[in-house]
Amino acid sequence: MVGEIDRELLDRAFQVVADGVGDGSLDTAVLAVASRDRLIRAEASGNTSLDRLYLLASVTKPVFCSSVMRLVEEGRARLNDPVSRFIPEFAAGPKAAVTLWHLLTHTSGLDESAMAQAMRDGTANDAILASLNAPVMFRPGSHYSYCNASYYVMAEIIRLATGQDHATYIGNVVLAPLGMRDTGYAPRDADRAVPVLDMLGNDPSAARFSSFRLPAGGLWSTAADLIRFGQAFLKRGANDNGRFLAPATIKTMTSLHTGGIPKLSANGEFPSGYGLGWEKPNPGGEAAPSIELTTPSGHGHGGATGTLLWIEPDVDLVFVFLTNRWGHSSPHARSALNAAIAAFSATTA
Repeated sequence: MVGEIDRELLDRAFQVVADGVGDGSLDTAVLAVASRDRLIRAEASGNTSLDRLYLLASVTKPVFCSSVMRLVEEGRARLNDPVSRFIPEFAAGPKAAVTLWHLLTHTSGLDESAMAQAMRDGTANDAILASLNAPVMFRPGSHYSYCNASYYVMAEIIRLATGQDHATYIGNVVLAPLGMRDTGYAPRDADRAVPVLDMLGNDPSAARFSSFRLPAGGLWSTAADLIRFGQAFLKRGANDNGRFLAPATIKTMTSLHTGGIPKLSANGEFPSGYGLGWEKPNPGGEAAPSIELTTPSGHGHGGATGTLLWIEPDVDLVFVFLTNRWGHSSPHARSALNAAIAAFSATTA
């Protein structure tokens, strides 16, 4: 249970966000913080409201990966299974070494350039085929290289293992059990969807982007739904309806998996920090979250629309930040997270 939170520091977290909207750095923003048992505070800034739907971008990843881990729990797949067990395209050459673990940790080596091109010029089916047929750039497991194409591959594994498309499966095993009624690959209510500024293709409704049902970054959601998701992780997989993942699964997903595996970058090689679908604090990383006030047990994910979900088990905190500009990289979310962690840590001192 949360004790006495430092309200002055918590006020600072929300003021940082409000100031960002006030000076034009942010178009709109929603900030929400919660403990494992209750919502502590939520506020909307700018022309928005708490029930508006935001494109999560890569905050989709831990939600989607939770559905992949249900396959593991059910014995339908193993983390060290070669992908070729499910997908014939991976049976020959260097791709034969790619496992499900490699896909979950961005260490598969798959080249996503053809998939990215298909998303610019083609259809969802083109993007799927480009992902399945992608060559590998390095020996699987030898390097970390962030790869959205691996998520289409995992979506195909879900389809072959369950007979359900990934959108249906994630709805059945993650969204429905957690009561995430507003979360999906298209806005549940178009009138509540917040336009995405600077969207690729000048499409603020993101209608074409949504048509791809991108398992790496296509979910729309609300702050309330993400709070539910984060609280289930704080409670080691439990929720009001029972349990959506086992405690052992939660521990495996949120542990550091890529320690010692270098990240490939145009600027050189850097330490990587990733779990299974979750970013981990990584003080030496180039693009991973700065460690700031986060702890080794912390885990979260950011998105290309400026979104951030972060969970700090040590201080019983779920932090949700939503905004709506493609390619946004302002410091407001990280600054607000520092203030929120400090406010919550006062209860554990």
